[in-house]
Amino acid sequence: MSGGKTVDVVLVASAAILKAWSAAGVIAGVPGVKQASELLLAFIHAIQNMAGNDAKRLEISNHIEVLARIVADIQERVSRDRSVYSRALEDRVMHLNSELVQYEQTASRLAAMGGPERLFKSQEIAGILTGLSEGVKMSCERTNTRALFNIEVNQAHQGQAINQIQENVARILKSSEAVVDPVTKLPCANAAFDSINLDNKNEVLAGTRVAVMEEVERWGTTARGERVFWLRGAAGTGKSTIAKSVAAKYKRANRLGASFFFVQGVQDLGDTRLLITTLACHLARADGPVGAAIRNAARRYFAAQTPGEKNSASQFDDLLLKPLRNLDRQAEPIIVVIDAVDEASDRIAVVANLGRLTRQLVTLPINIKLFVTSRPDPEIEAVLSGASLLVLHDIEKTILDHDIKLYIEYAFREIQDSKKAFQYTPEDVQSLVDHSGGLFIYVSTAIKLLKDSIDPSKALQGLFTRQSDHMLDELYLQVLERAFGGHDWDSDVSGNKAAWNERLRIVGTIVLSQDRHSCSTLAGLLDKSTAAIRDALSHLDAVILVPQDDDLPVRILHASFTDFIVDGTRCTNPHFALNITEHHSFLAEECIHHMNRLLEENPCRISDPYALNSEVLDLDERIDQFVPSHLQYASRSWAYHLSLSRYSTSLKEQLRVFCKIHILEWLEVMSLFGRVDLAITHLDTAFNWIKANDASPSTPITSSFLRMKSLFGPATEDTSDEVSMLLYDAYRFTLHFADTITASARHIYLSALPPSPSCLLYETYQARLSSVAVNVHHSRDHTWPPYLRTLDGHSGPVRDVAMSKDGAHVASGSNDMTLRVWDSSTGTLLARYKTGGSSCYAISFSGDGSHVIAFTNNGVFVCNWPTGTSSQWLLPAPQYQVYSNSLLVASNTGTCFVLSGNATYGQLQWWDLKTGLRLKSTGAHSPFVTSVAFSPDDSKIVIAYMDKSMYLREAPRGKLLRVFSSTMVQDSVSFSPNGHQIFSASKDRVCVWDVQTGAKLRQRKCIPARVGNLKFSPDGTRLVTVVDTGRILVFDTSSGACTFEGSFGRQQDREWSATIQSTAFSADGTRVFSGLSDGTIRIWDLSVDYSKPDTPEPEYYGTIEGVAFSPADGTRICTWAWSKHHIRVWDLSTGRLLLELKGHTLRVTSVAFSPDGTQIASASNDKTIRIWDSVNGHQVKKLDMNRPIAVPALQGQTLLSPDPTVVTFSEDGHVCVYGAVNFQKTVTQWDTTSGKVVSQSRVPYNQTAPGQPEDPLLEVEDTWIVPVSDPSRKLFRIPVTYLPLRDLYTHGPFAVLVGQEKFAMLDFSHII
Repeated sequence: MSGGKTVDVVLVASAAILKAWSAAGVIAGVPGVKQASELLLAFIHAIQNMAGNDAKRLEISNHIEVLARIVADIQERVSRDRSVYSRALEDRVMHLNSELVQYEQTASRLAAMGGPERLFKSQEIAGILTGLSEGVKMSCERTNTRALFNIEVNQAHQGQAINQIQENVARILKSSEAVVDPVTKLPCANAAFDSINLDNKNEVLAGTRVAVMEEVERWGTTARGERVFWLRGAAGTGKSTIAKSVAAKYKRANRLGASFFFVQGVQDLGDTRLLITTLACHLARADGPVGAAIRNAARRYFAAQTPGEKNSASQFDDLLLKPLRNLDRQAEPIIVVIDAVDEASDRIAVVANLGRLTRQLVTLPINIKLFVTSRPDPEIEAVLSGASLLVLHDIEKTILDHDIKLYIEYAFREIQDSKKAFQYTPEDVQSLVDHSGGLFIYVSTAIKLLKDSIDPSKALQGLFTRQSDHMLDELYLQVLERAFGGHDWDSDVSGNKAAWNERLRIVGTIVLSQDRHSCSTLAGLLDKSTAAIRDALSHLDAVILVPQDDDLPVRILHASFTDFIVDGTRCTNPHFALNITEHHSFLAEECIHHMNRLLEENPCRISDPYALNSEVLDLDERIDQFVPSHLQYASRSWAYHLSLSRYSTSLKEQLRVFCKIHILEWLEVMSLFGRVDLAITHLDTAFNWIKANDASPSTPITSSFLRMKSLFGPATEDTSDEVSMLLYDAYRFTLHFADTITASARHIYLSALPPSPSCLLYETYQARLSSVAVNVHHSRDHTWPPYLRTLDGHSGPVRDVAMSKDGAHVASGSNDMTLRVWDSSTGTLLARYKTGGSSCYAISFSGDGSHVIAFTNNGVFVCNWPTGTSSQWLLPAPQYQVYSNSLLVASNTGTCFVLSGNATYGQLQWWDLKTGLRLKSTGAHSPFVTSVAFSPDDSKIVIAYMDKSMYLREAPRGKLLRVFSSTMVQDSVSFSPNGHQIFSASKDRVCVWDVQTGAKLRQRKCIPARVGNLKFSPDGTRLVTVVDTGRILVFDTSSGACTFEGSFGRQQDREWSATIQSTAFSADGTRVFSGLSDGTIRIWDLSVDYSKPDTPEPEYYGTIEGVAFSPADGTRICTWAWSKHHIRVWDLSTGRLLLELKGHTLRVTSVAFSPDGTQIASASNDKTIRIWDSVNGHQVKKLDMNRPIAVPALQGQTLLSPDPTVVTFSEDGHVCVYGAVNFQKTVTQWDTTSGKVVSQSRVPYNQTAPGQPEDPLLEVEDTWIVPVSDPSRKLFRIPVTYLPLRDLYTHGPFAVLVGQEKFAMLDFSHII
C-alpha cells in the first residue's frame, strides 16, 4: 500500500472488491465465502465509524484490503474450476468467519464509545487496536497459506501442470502482498495479552497500583539484577489486570517479546503444549537479530521429517535456546509475560516449561526477562524460588483501598453515563470499598451486577444490606438470586421449580466439566437448544461470560465462583450449592447416553479399511465433521465423571449397554483423537468403580433405565460381573494392543480383535470382525497373559528399572546406552536420553521424582526429565572399569544419593544431586555391597555386604549406629513404612530386624534355590524374586506363601526365551516391572493368580523350527518343533489339525511335500528319512541312513550314507537328501517307490538345498504384514505376543507367524 492513502480510501477500495464479486454473481463456490464477504463489509463499516487512532486504523485497513483480495481470489478460482474445492478449504473459510465475527464485535464496541470514555480509556483502546491489527494480519497469513496449499494439493490430484500452479500462487501472493512465513506454521494460541479472547481483562486504572507498577518498572528497566519477577496473589487480587498492564506498557515501549495469558479450561488458552511455540511465534515477529534467529530456526524445525512429534523440551531447544544462545546482549531487556500459570491444563508440564525458561532462557546473554503471575503453589514456588517476589496480600491496606476506590468511582461514572437515574454518594463508594475486603474480583463482579440491573441504585443498596465475613460469597449469592428470579424456594418465586433445576444443571455442567463448552456443545450434551442455554445464562453475566458466537466457549469469569458454588459452607443457600456427587452422576449418565446413541463403527467414514491414522490427511476435519463436539467431550470425560458418581441402577445399565455394544467404537474415537493413553486410564477407572460399588444399594429406577430395559432386555443378577469382566477385558485389550490401536482405528477390527484371547470381550464382539480382516488361526489363549503390557523401545538388555516414589513414572536403563522414562499407568514414553556412550547398570529416581540418576561406565548420568536437561559427572576411577555389580539408591526426601560398584571396592559414595559433588565415602567392610536402603525419614541407612555383614548408619554423616548379627549374605534390604523395622532377604529366607535393638524379630523360609534379583515392595509386605532368569515369584513376607508366579516361555524352551534382568515394584505393590534381555519391559499384574487358571491351558506345540507348504494350493502346512519328534499337518483355511506324523525318535530337521502334494518326506537326527501319505498320515517308506547304501547307477558301488539335514523332492518325485559324507556335502536321490538310491553327488558347501518355487505375495515391513505389490497397504500388525518374531513363512496368500512359543496361521486369500 502507498503511504499516502487514507483510512477511508483503503476501506472503500476493500468494499469495492467484495461488492464487485458479489454483483458478478460469484457466490456458489466455497460455502462460507459469501458470509465472509458480508462479515468483512460489516467490519469495514465499524472501522469507518471509529473516531481517532488514525494510524492504527490505517494499519488495520491495509490488512483488511489484503484479506478482501484473498477471499475474492479464492472465490474466483473455485468458481472457474470446481475441482480445486476441498473440504479443508471450506473449513478454513468457516474458521475465518468465526474470527471475523470477533473482529467486527470488538470494532463495533469501540465505535460505540463516547468521547469522554475514549479519552479516559485511550491507552486501553490503543492496545485493543494493536491486537485487532495483529489478529487480522494472522488471519491473512493463515487463510492465504492454507487456502493455497489445499488448492495446490487438489490441482495436483487432478493432474494440473505444476508450473501453472506455481504461477497462480505467485500471482495471488503478489496481489495480496502476503508473505508466507514459516513461523505461521507453528501451533500458536491466541493467548497474547491483547488478544480479543481476553477482552474481559482490563489494564489497571490510571492512578491505581502505583507502587506495584513502580516496582515492576525498576525491575524491567534494570539491565542487571533478577531476570524473573513473580507476582503472587490469591484469587481475586488483580494479578491478571496488572499482568496485562505490564505487557501493554512494554508493548508501547517496543520491548515486549512475547506474552501468554492462561485461562483455565478454555481451549488453546489453557493448553500447556502451546506455550513454547506461542512464545516463539511472538518473539519471531520482532525486528532485529532475535526475530531473524527464531524465523531461521522455524525453517529448520519444519525441515525435520516429524516436527509434530517433538515434545516441549525439543521445541524449547530448537525454537528458543539454540537460536538465541549466541546472540549478543541487548541494551535493554526483552520482557516476556506469562499470566496465571496455575490455570494451565497440565501442571507438571507447565512447571517443567517454567523450569526451562527460568534456568536456561533467561540466563542467555541476549538479556530476556520473565514476568510471571500465579496463585500460591508449592510446585511453582520450587521453580521460581530465586525470582524477585511481590505478594499482593502484603501490600498495605490503605494503598489497596485507594486503588479500589478510584476504580469504583470510574465505574460508577460509566454506569451513570448509560443509566441517568443511577445515583450514588461518596459514602456508597466507601461502603463498597469496605465490603470488597481488598479483592478486586469482588468490585468487578459487583460492577457487572449493577450494569446488568434495571435499577442499579436499588441493586447497590442491596449489596449493603447483607453483612458477612465473606462478602464475595454474599455477592455471588445475590447474583444467583437475581438470575434465578428469587431466593424463597418454598414460595416458588420463580413459578417453575423445574426451570430452576434445569438452569442450575446448566450452571453445574459449566462448573464441573473438564472442558469449557460452547453454547452449541452444551446444547448437545444436555439435549437443549442453544436458545435455551442462552436464556438460562442470560442474567449471569456478572460471573459467566457467554460469547455471541455459539461455537466459542462459555467461561466462568473467575475461579473463585467455582470454589464458592461447590462449597456448601460458603454457598449458604442449599438450593444453589451444587451437590458434586449428584451432578457428576448426571454428567456421567449423559456422557454414556450420548455415546450409546451416537457411536458407530468407522465414525469418520474412512474409506480405506487398512488406513493408518497418520495416512488420513484430513483427519482433524473429519473428526469435526462426523464427531459432534458433545460426543467428543463425552468420549474424553465419561470415566472422570463416573469416578465421582454415586452408584445407581440406571447408570450401571447405561454402562452395560456401552460395554456390550459400543466399547470398540469408543476405542476407535479415542484412537482418532490420539488419546489411547486416556482410554487405558478410563477403562481402569470404570472397572474399579463398578467393582467398588457392586455391593452398594441401588437407587430408584429412572425413566432412562426403563428405556434401556425395553431396548436391551432386563438386567440379570450377574450384570455387575458381566460389566466388570467386559471392562477388565477392554482394559487388557487396550493395553495389549496399544501400539496397534494408536496407529490405526480401523485396525482394531483387523489386527487387534482377531488374535485376542477367548475372553468375554472377544466372544461379545467377534461378530464385528471385518470382512476384509485376515483369518487368524492359532492356539487361542483362554486368558490374558500374566503381564499387563510390553514396553518396547530399547535395543539392548534392560539392566535396571526404577519406580518414582509417587508411582507415576518408571525409568529404565539399558546396554543400548540410553535411559528412558515412561508413564507407569499407560506405558507412554515420556523422555529418552543418551547416556554419553555408556551402558546403564543401576538407576534411581530422586525423592521428588524430577531427576533420574544412572550409574554408567563413565560415571554418574543425571537427567532432569521434566525440563529436558541432563549432566554427567565423572568418577575418580579408571575409565575402563565396568560397574557390573552396581548399586544406586536415592534418598526419599532430600537430594542425596549413594552408589557402590566394582570400582568403589566396597566403599559407599555419598553424592549431592544439586551440586554434583561427592560428599564422602563410607569405609569398606567387604569388596562388594549387596544392598542399600534409606529409612523413610532419611535419617538412617542400612547397608548389606557380601561378607554377610549388615550395618545401620546415620545419614548423611555415616556414623555407625548398629551391627546386625547376620549369618548369611543379605541380597536385599528394606525399611518398613514406619522405619521401626528392617526387612532382609537371603538365598532362602526373609528376616525382620528391630532398628532400635538390632534383634532379629522373626524369619521365614520361603525362597527357592537359584534365585536372584530380590526386591521388596515399598511397604515390605511382598518380595519379588527371579528364578532361573525366566520366572518371577512373589512372596508374602509374613506368611512366606508364594502369592504370584509368572514366566516367559516354558522350561524346555528357555534358550529361546528372553531372560529377566531386573525388577521393581509399583508404589502400591500391586505390579512388578521387569527389564528383559530382549530390550523390553513387562508389567506384571499381581492381582491375578495365573498359576491356577480357571480354564485349561491350550495345548502346547513346542517352539516351531520349520514350516512346509503343500505345493499345489498351499492350503496345508507341516510344522515341526525342535523339542518334539513328530510332525503336524494343518489346514490353513480353517486352522484345524489334520494329522500327526509320529515315528521319528529324535529331533526332526526337515520336512517337504511332494510336487503333487500326496506325500510328505521328513528327515531327522535319528538318521532316517520317512515318507508319509499326506492324506491318511500312514508311513509309506522308511529310508535308513545308518548303513552303507548301494548305487545301481554306479555299477553296484557302495557309498557311505549321508547324515541327513535337509530333505526335498525333485520334479520327478525323487526324494533328495542333503547331508555330509566324509566331511563333503552331498545330495543323494532316492526312488520313493523302490527305496533305492538313484544317484549321489557332491555339491559345494555354499550351495543350499532348493526350496519350493515361490512367487511371494506377502512380506514384513517393520511389524506389519504388507503385500509385495503395495507395501504401503498395511494388512495386519504382528501381535506383541509374537515379538521378537522368529520367522515368517509365506506361500501365496498364506502366512505362518512363528514367535518364541506361539505360532499362527494367517489366511489372506480373500484379500489379495
